[in-house]
Amino acid sequence: MNTRILTGLIAIVISLSILSPLLTVTTAQEYIPLVVELENPELHVGDVAVLYVDGGPANTNLYVYLDGKFITTGRTDETGFAIINFAVPLIPGGEHLVEVKTIVAGTLYYGYTTLYVLPKLTITPEVVTVPGRVYIEVTGLQPNQLVYIYIDSNKLTEEWADENGYLYTEDGVNIPLVEAGDHVIKVRDTNGRVIDYAVITVRSVFDEILLRLDNIDGKLDGVIDVTSSIEGAVANLRDLIESSRNAVISEIQSGVALIRADISSVNDTVVYIRAKLSDLEPVITSINDNVVTILTRIGEVQANLSYIQSLIESSRDATISAIQNGVAEIKFNVTGEVGTIRARLDALSPVITNINDNVVTVITEIGVVKANLTAIKELIENSRSTILSSINDNVATILTEFGTVKANLTVIKGLIEDSRDKTLNKMGEVEDTVKAIKEDTKNIRDNLAPTATLPIGVWTAVFFALLATIVSAIGITKK
Repeated sequence: MNTRILTGLIAIVISLSILSPLLTVTTAQEYIPLVVELENPELHVGDVAVLYVDGGPANTNLYVYLDGKFITTGRTDETGFAIINFAVPLIPGGEHLVEVKTIVAGTLYYGYTTLYVLPKLTITPEVVTVPGRVYIEVTGLQPNQLVYIYIDSNKLTEEWADENGYLYTEDGVNIPLVEAGDHVIKVRDTNGRVIDYAVITVRSVFDEILLRLDNIDGKLDGVIDVTSSIEGAVANLRDLIESSRNAVISEIQSGVALIRADISSVNDTVVYIRAKLSDLEPVITSINDNVVTILTRIGEVQANLSYIQSLIESSRDATISAIQNGVAEIKFNVTGEVGTIRARLDALSPVITNINDNVVTVITEIGVVKANLTAIKELIENSRSTILSSINDNVATILTEFGTVKANLTVIKGLIEDSRDKTLNKMGEVEDTVKAIKEDTKNIRDNLAPTATLPIGVWTAVFFALLATIVSAIGITKK
């Protein structure tokens, strides 16, 4: 016989042997009531119900049913008394029937009581940093019931329970920016009645970050060191920077920036953030009244213009390595450490003062830097519109799509003269090439001694050969 079939038959036989006394309920001639009580008749889903049964036959199995469904068994002692425990399953809130029964020698022993399932709200986590997210679970609701979820007196969302009165917010519920401390999450029905509530503890972003501070002998209130990696802390640091009265880069050493943030909302706390310059990805966006505004991954910070200038001046080689979309990338070398900072051209107000051996000297708001001539040329060439707008005090102003560039008139004249000399040289090369073409043409004509009987294809081939030579010569002048 098939093993699977045999196993199934054995299970059926065992089940019938357990329930056989109950299968004869309809044929029982006598009825004896049982005393059935719940230790606590008001419970939540998942709670353990303690059932007391008295008046049963001695040393006999009792069978417990919940809403007509068998859930567990118990056994009486020699006095006919039993204590039976069972976990409240996932069922809707409200009143439910608990029955206990058994049959001995044709006599039915039967009793019942009522279980009331109450709503229960569970929130995880119970401590949340805002803005943040919590997950809400509610049991004991009515089947397919609509409920509203509030924090204090403010509605957060509305949700539907399933057929078992169960609700779970799989995507979580956003907790907005509220004051730090305890807040009440309430579940209300459509009439506004509070079904259940729970308390969560809200911690502000600032509290969360301040928990990570390392005190350093009272010299500073705290230091957040993310030089190993800024990843994972960007969002919190951004919130801290945005909440501060002002955030200033006070120092840059060995490629690491020290940012001072004054957090007025946390007892005037001063927090210092140490982060790699490369992780911050700083971009100078404006320079006004000796203040440099810098956009970083963790928010907008400021720096003293004189400090940035001293940094550039102390650099062995501060160089504009590239210009893309109006943003210049400046590399500088201080004490052997190479750092990079980017800046908008409009913020730098660059003025080209000299060009020597393909190296451009540029005076900017943050100091004198070098640039590769190719980078400047690409800026001009990539711009869809380049206009020489004005010449004042020997300085020419050039407007491009990506920003304004100024240049000393002497430099522009030098470029024009250099360009003119190169053009004349190319023109001379073109004249020499044309002379050579004429000589080649004469030689071809003399050697071929063309007659009227030559096919048209031969003349066509000669024509295109000459045309290719001329185009090649002209192409030389464009390089």
